Amino acid sequence: MHATIRRAAPLRAPILALAVVLVLSAGLSSCATSFFYDQAVARKAKPFLGESKDLDSTGFSEGMKRAYAWCAATPGESVALRSGDGLRLAARYFPAPVPAAGAASGLGEAAAPRKRIAILAHGYSSEGAAMGGFGRYYRDELG
Repeated sequence: MHATIRRAAPLRAPILALAVVLVLSAGLSSCATSFFYDQAVARKAKPFLGESKDLDSTGFSEGMKRAYAWCAATPGESVALRSGDGLRLAARYFPAPVPAAGAASGLGEAAAPRKRIAILAHGYSSEGAAMGGFGRYYRDELG
C-alpha cells in the first residue's frame, strides 16, 4: 500500500493580500493623522479661518476682543512657578473685589473678603487672555 502525501493549500495569496491591505491602511491613517494635526493642532496661521463670517480680519471675534480687553484693564498679579519637570507655568491672579461695607447684610457692618477661587486653563494653541470672558464672569458676576 502506498501512502499519498497531501500538501496544504498555499496561503501565500491571502496573506499577501492581507499584508497589502494593512500597509495601505497604515499609510492612509498616517496621512490623515498628519493632515488633521496640521490643520487643528499645529501652531501656525490657519488661512481657512479667514473664510468665517464670525471672525474679523485679525481672526478674533468681538467676544474674544472683549476678553483680551478685560484682562488688560483689570488689575491683577502675575504669578509663575516651575513644574517638577522644569516647565515654567505662568498665570494671572485677579482677586475678587471686596464687597462694600454693609453690602452683605445692609446693616453697615464690614463685609468679609470673598474666599472663592476659579482656576481657568486655556487650550494648547491659545493663551491666558483668551479666558478673559470666563474670568470676568466668575470674578465680576459670581464673585
